Amino acid sequence: MDNPGSTIGMVNMGQTDLRLLFDAPLREHATLSVDALKATLLHTPDAEALRDALDENSTAVAEAIEAGYPGTHDDFLELWRAHTGYYKQYADATLQADESTKEAAKDKLDNFAEETASLLADASPILDTDDIQEALSTHADCITTIIDDLADEEFDDAFAALHEAYEHMGTVADLLSRHVSAKQVGGVRA
Repeated sequence: MDNPGSTIGMVNMGQTDLRLLFDAPLREHATLSVDALKATLLHTPDAEALRDALDENSTAVAEAIEAGYPGTHDDFLELWRAHTGYYKQYADATLQADESTKEAAKDKLDNFAEETASLLADASPILDTDDIQEALSTHADCITTIIDDLADEEFDDAFAALHEAYEHMGTVADLLSRHVSAKQVGGVRA
């Protein structure tokens, strides 16, 4: 085929298409995560609905990732869902001023970044494991910073960090779309 891209069924997707496919659910993840965590911190009645929306978004992210990194859907979804749970664990620990549980949640987020980077690098040998791990760690740091800012009622800082988290997810989409394996480029089924 003349148009390099990723084969999904009979559809050939180029890097720009993949970038767009990754971008929307990843950016939505940043905002939904913060909305759900803010609802947890403030005990608002929409907390459960927001957690449900976040889980639906997790499925959308996994489906998008599968398009560029075939064979990763189930493992990725398990890791992605777990990391949203670690944010909740961090938020709950923040409410209880439980520093050891906060640190344990951060350690789990570090492991999430490492395991997810490894999973995706296995699916695309041209993806630099360190780059994606650093990007996912930055994402986790942004969200935990927002939790801390919200708990400290530093709302201006929290919303500035949310903007940073939202923009950063676009960077993650760029990184993921640029490093799709040659197996998925050029219309060759992996």
